[in-house]
Amino acid sequence: MEILCPQCASVWRRSGSRSGTFRCPSCRLLFRYALSNPTRCSHCGNLNNVGGGPNARIVSAACGQCGQTLRAATRRVPPGFGFAYGFKGRRARGFALACLVLVVVGLIGFSLRPGPHAHPPLESGGSQSASTSPTQDDTLTSPTPTEARPANPTPAPPALPSNPVEVPLPPTPSPTCVASGSVPSNGTVLVRRGGPGPGDNTLTVQNDSTSDALVKMVPVGAEQAALAFYVTQGASTTISGVPYGDYTIFFIHGEGWDAGQRTFICARSAGQLDQTASYSPGYATRGTATLFPVFGGNTNVTTVDPSTFDKY
Repeated sequence: MEILCPQCASVWRRSGSRSGTFRCPSCRLLFRYALSNPTRCSHCGNLNNVGGGPNARIVSAACGQCGQTLRAATRRVPPGFGFAYGFKGRRARGFALACLVLVVVGLIGFSLRPGPHAHPPLESGGSQSASTSPTQDDTLTSPTPTEARPANPTPAPPALPSNPVEVPLPPTPSPTCVASGSVPSNGTVLVRRGGPGPGDNTLTVQNDSTSDALVKMVPVGAEQAALAFYVTQGASTTISGVPYGDYTIFFIHGEGWDAGQRTFICARSAGQLDQTASYSPGYATRGTATLFPVFGGNTNVTTVDPSTFDKY
């Protein structure tokens, strides 16, 4: 099938699964795609899912019955455009043009708006004749001389307070994160307590984020993790021999690995999966967790403080 990148609009050919993740070789954007829009094959009449997807646009795909190439109705979006699919049809283009005209008119009106020191226009003869007209007691009043105003009056500077307020300096930026010691490879088990369980009990973790992660499996009610392992960005690892029990899965992302403390130094963000992973005796349990928002997933993620993650 052919996939349209939602960021740079490059079209790439993809074989295999009809849904999943794909990293654009042009702009390096990692996005998901899935066949969702129904399209009927003109050769055999079979109804197939071709266009659509949560983030990307499927440009073409093969018919599931006869293998005929089906193309979805789409247009190539120029790089840098703000929408994934662009404007289609006369009504959409007319709406976009009307919005552009309104923005230009608003900017011109804002630039022509008078400033705070603009003088009001003088009225023709009304105010001057009123100052020289006789009053009710038949006495004449002399006109009041007006003070000359400068052409461009300069506003007086604001008065300084008697007790100046100290303005706090901005925080000093943190130094660049530098790894201390060797960084673990993908799937390295850093902690295993209580001995291994049955080999059929596994946990597969897919790290689709843009940074490495450390994953901990903490038994419910315990204060220490039974398993802790390292997962690099964009990779997947499977841990076997998970002991029987119910576990809460914690994870943390960060930069600058500290081999002595077995954690990240800075840019740390931690979370936990709301659903408990259960491994019961007599059953071979194969769990799967994805450290990335999944369309149609069956569990949510709760953000936790990194210090909470470190105490296990």
